[in-house]
Amino acid sequence: MAEITGGKIISMPSHSNNSDSSDNGGKNMDKYVTHEELQRVADKITNRIDLLDHDMQNNFDRIPDKIEIALNEHDERTRAEHKETQRFIIGTLIIGGLSLIVGIIALFI
Repeated sequence: MAEITGGKIISMPSHSNNSDSSDNGGKNMDKYVTHEELQRVADKITNRIDLLDHDMQNNFDRIPDKIEIALNEHDERTRAEHKETQRFIIGTLIIGGLSLIVGIIALFI
């Protein structure tokens, strides 16, 4: 057998010495599948795709919950930082006020 490619003739190797292939496909039938085998594999692949689609949909359905949890955690951290800032300001004012009072008292004594 020969194949013409780009104006050149290329000889293709023959798989058997018998060029008329009179074996009726008996030798290399393991390379082919039946319709039933193909359908079984296609059904398995379809089932796997359906399972992956279902898992993906479940993950997408959980995204709003995960976002809400993340926002709640952020709000809790913000509240904690706000309380700490308030304590710092109140502590600074109290210490400054006491220092002012002590300074005023020291002027009169």
